[in-house]
Amino acid sequence: MSKPIDMTGLAIPKQGGVKRNRAYKTRLVAFHIERVVGMGCLVCGRPAQYHHSLLYKPRREDRGYPLCSAHHTDTRDSVHQMGERKFLAEYFIPLTWARDEWNKSQRLFEEK
Repeated sequence: MSKPIDMTGLAIPKQGGVKRNRAYKTRLVAFHIERVVGMGCLVCGRPAQYHHSLLYKPRREDRGYPLCSAHHTDTRDSVHQMGERKFLAEYFIPLTWARDEWNKSQRLFEEK
């Protein structure tokens, strides 16, 4: 018979002192990625993939952009070829876009 797993370190604090567990965070991230990808590519509007922002180390699931394959990786005008800061400036995407969308996702998820 195995020992019970200690879950004390897995709780994620939320504003106001309410704790959220890992499953809550996983569902929130999945909701966010699905919502953002559903917007289509920020540059051309085609169906999108989720680009995890390279500006955050370590990589964060909550900071990303919806980009089609051409603007994500396939062409020399892609974020991976140009570099993220240059790409965002070239296409007039504010650096705060990913954070702002994450905040919107959190509010929408709480309302569900």
